[in-house]
Amino acid sequence: MVYNFACSLVSLYSVVFIVLGLARNWPHSLFSCKEDPLIAHALWVYYMTKYIELLDTVFMILRHRQRQISFLHVSSLKILFSSTA
Repeated sequence: MVYNFACSLVSLYSVVFIVLGLARNWPHSLFSCKEDPLIAHALWVYYMTKYIELLDTVFMILRHRQRQISFLHVSSLKILFSSTA
């Protein structure tokens, strides 16, 4: 329960920083190729939480709790690795 709440808070943190980064120079920020440090930070935090979720999945598999692993869980992690590879 605490883990899920913490993941939700970190996701909200990432969304807020992405919105702040886009809102700073609106509407030019949508078409600009310059890297915004706020957005870069938010994406870094997002990817780090996905790696923590990957460890969570590995621990579920090691504890033989495959029933807890859903298709959505596996597919989101697969998309993460295919997009960063």
